Formats: sequence, C-alpha cells, structure tokens
Amino acid sequence: MSFSAFEATNPGRGRAAPRAAPYPRRTRLTFAVTCALLAALIGLAHFPQQARAQAQPGSIRFDTLSVEDGLSQSTVHAIIQDAQGFLWFGTDDGLNKYDGYNFNLYKHNAENPESLSDNIITTIFQDSKGELWIGTTAGLDRFVRETETFEHYQNTPGRPVNLRGAAVSAIAEDQLGNLWVSTTDGGLNRLDRLQSRFTNYPHQPRNLDSPSSDEIHALLFVKGILWIGTSQGLDAFDTQTGKFTHYRHDPRNPGSLSNDRVMALFMDRVGTLWVGTEEGGLNRLIPSSGMYTRYQNRPDNPYSISSNSINAIYEDKSGHLWAGGRDGLNLYRPEDDFFTRYQHDPNDPHSLSNDHILSIYVDRSGVLWAGTYGGGISKYVQNNERFTLYQHQSGISKSLSSNLVNAIYEDREGTVWVGTMDGGLNRLDKEAFTFSVLQNDPNEPTSLSHNDIRAILEDRLGGMWVGTYGGGINLFDRDTGRFTRYQHSSSDPDSLSDSRVTALREDRRGNLWVGTRAGGLDLMDRETGRFTHFRHAEGVPDSLCGDYV
Repeated sequence: MSFSAFEATNPGRGRAAPRAAPYPRRTRLTFAVTCALLAALIGLAHFPQQARAQAQPGSIRFDTLSVEDGLSQSTVHAIIQDAQGFLWFGTDDGLNKYDGYNFNLYKHNAENPESLSDNIITTIFQDSKGELWIGTTAGLDRFVRETETFEHYQNTPGRPVNLRGAAVSAIAEDQLGNLWVSTTDGGLNRLDRLQSRFTNYPHQPRNLDSPSSDEIHALLFVKGILWIGTSQGLDAFDTQTGKFTHYRHDPRNPGSLSNDRVMALFMDRVGTLWVGTEEGGLNRLIPSSGMYTRYQNRPDNPYSISSNSINAIYEDKSGHLWAGGRDGLNLYRPEDDFFTRYQHDPNDPHSLSNDHILSIYVDRSGVLWAGTYGGGISKYVQNNERFTLYQHQSGISKSLSSNLVNAIYEDREGTVWVGTMDGGLNRLDKEAFTFSVLQNDPNEPTSLSHNDIRAILEDRLGGMWVGTYGGGINLFDRDTGRFTRYQHSSSDPDSLSDSRVTALREDRRGNLWVGTRAGGLDLMDRETGRFTHFRHAEGVPDSLCGDYV
C-alpha cells in the first residue's frame, strides 16, 4: 500500500494541490501567481480524473432504520450479525434483534433478574461457539438463546474474582477460548468461562508490564497479541509471556501514534493494524518498523479524512476500509489511496442519517450498516452491478453439477452450498470459482442419500443438514465427508413421515423441523433420531391445514 501525499501526514511529502480557480478575464498575473497556477494544474494532471470524480462527497444511496421502523432508540453503539443470520443492534435503550423485517427488543426489567443488566448497550461480541456477549454500562451479559434470558457477570461487592469496573467497552476472545473484557472505569479483565472467574489486569503506574490506563475503549486479539486501546495510548499485550509493549504519541516523532486516546482498532485482510483516535485521526501501523502512517483531516484537502475523531473502522468484502467519527463516514480504497466522504444532507433523504458515527459493520451479504448518534442506522447495499454466472459445463469436473438449482445456503464460515435437482450438493470455492460435488453413491451407505436437493440448513451446533426429495434428510460430517441418513420406513412409525423433504427449519430452542411432500410436518428428537408427526386431520380445526408443507 503506497503512502499518499493527499491524506497522510508525513514530513517530506507534499500536500494535494488546490483546484485552480476559473481564469479571470483581463487580469494581469504576476510571475508568482502564474507559477502557482501552473503548479496546481500539474498537480491535478497527475491525479487521475476518475479518482477526483470519485473523491467528491459521496452520492451513494443509504436507507435508514429508525425508531419509526421499530428500533428501540436512535443512538446505536454496536452492530453484529450472529451465526443464525440475525442482526443485533445495541442502543442507549435496549438490545434489538432484527430479522430483516421486524425488531425483537430486549430490555432491563428490575423485576426480572434474568433480563439485561442495563439498557445502555456498549458492545456486542460473538465468540467462537456462536454465543453472544453483551456489554452494558452495568456489566457483562451472556445471552442464553434457549430461554432468551441473560446471565450476568458484574462488579459484585465482596466477591474477590469479579469484573473490575462496570462500564464494559470491548470484548475479545483468545486462542484458548478465554474472554477478555475491558471497562472504561476498571481496566482489563480475563474471564475463565469454565470457572466463571475473572483475572484483573489493573494499571500500575510503576509497572511497565501493565496496561497504560484503566480507561480502555477497544480490544483486538490477533495471533497471540491482545491489542488494547486506552486513554493513554495503544498497548500490545503478549498473553503468553505477560509482557506489554506501549505505543504513545510523541510530538517530536511524526511516525509515532498521532493521539493517545485510542477509540477503535481493526486488522484488515493483509494484516495491517488500523488505529482510530479521538483527536488524531486514523493511523496505520507498519509492523516491521513500529512506525505509524497518519491519515488526518486537512481543511484545504477534500480527499483527506473528514474528521480527526474516529470511533469505528471496518473492512468490506472488496478490501476497502470504512472509517467513521464525528463528521461522517469515510471510504478508503487502498488502490486509489485517498478518502471519499459520505455525510448527511438535510435535502437528501437517502444521504447518511447522521454525521456522528459510532459503529460500522459489514454483514455476510456485503451490506454495510452504520450506527449513529441520534440518527438510527444507515444501511448501504453495495452493488457493483456485475453478476458472476455459475453453470454446469460438460467435460469440466469442477463446474456446477447441474443447472437445475433448488437451494442455496451460506454457512457461518461463509461457505456457499448449492443444492440441485439432479446433481447433488455443490460446495463453492469462492477463490477458485470452482465447485466440489457430493453425490449419491448406491454402493456407499454413508454417501448423500439422493441427488435431488430441496433444503439446506446449518444448525446452531454447526451441523449441516440436507433435505432431499426421495432420500429423506442427511446430516453431513464435514470432517469425515460422510452422511448420516434419516428416511421414511413403513415398518417404523417413528421414522420420517415422508422421504420427500421440502423444507428444513431450526427454532429458537434448537429443535429441527422437517416439511414433507405428503407426510405433513415432522419434529425430530436428535438424541433418539425419532420423529413426532403433525398432520392434517379431517374435522379437527387445530390440526395442520394440509400435509404438503
């Protein structure tokens, strides 16, 4: 990634030349003015016309989710998509679950000890097991999906191993499954989930192997290093050795961190660490030298970042970086090396809803969500107006197995599965644009039971279920490549009611429901492999309305 003179602060590199003003008629230019104008024109000539056009204030279309749409409150601190595809929004007045159409609200209830600890949601984190952890101003909560209740981890007086501090600001997970929890009033904590015990790491002024401050705003765990954004600089904590490396602003060193109040951290796909600060703009760490490249606002440069206050950073699927703060949303394309600004326009209902950005998230489908201070959520559906066609090609083994596609599913790891009518199950390699195919083998009982695929579902435990039209349902073991079959047997009333499966669905309690062609609706007991049948009964008004589900 090249260093740009247009937006980064670094001695020895020039600033972007200002745009030339219209040439005034009948005006005699001095030699100095002529040179200045010529320099400006040369500078613009070397800056691509297409890039200049793109760098103008953004004109993309944003849609807004607000209180009128069902959002509980218009200040949105946190956004995440869970393993099941639901979006979660943390606001100043409760936790919102969004299914794309409706909101489900979770709030603190003083009479219910299993409700949220507090209504101010500061951060949301999904761990490697798919569990959701909610940071509030009154402690840490774990969401229990089965009962839709919350388990609390708080600063409890008299308890020796409790959370230090109350206002949770960030959550991260290490390679051992430990949770690291920071607060703005108590510092760094490590949660051992097996024992429900916290280890506290307080700031110690005379100990360099302690956090720089107990006021922590951001955490990021990468390859054994916990990066910690504090009010007194950036810390790199080696969790194996217990050693801290501190990065601070040095006014004498332009390659140091631009500001000590670190508010946001993000590691991009190429391993670059980006650091957002409260007053110093955006920083890019060069790991080999420990030096920082600064990206700061320059009032005379429309291609610079819009504000020096950066609260949120995220990378989209194209490798472009989005950064937001107190003055709008910024898009940084590494290949162009400048910023495009997107800001609120009161005359445009499809502009950014509010210029104060608190959170940014890109979901699995590539949609960008920006949480704002008082403006709800701005949503941008990125569309490059290009389609990639995948189809069966005779003689090419790694093409799609059939052009008759019945089902498409993206699992929690981002793998796309395609079910066809007569070609079995396909797994897409997004990097190579090729498919691996899983099909029925009559001589192999652990192969796919049938090549007509009608439904695909990944359950909350990571199990991959495949519904076939004629072969029942299959549980696929991705480690062994084997399928376990569940089919209709006329001699077993507890078997699947019909092997012609039309639909699969997992409910909030983890139950698996199977829709069939003529056997109605089945509920599976996963422990026994038996099914409970729900069918239409003539004259019974509360029975299923029909057996074709």
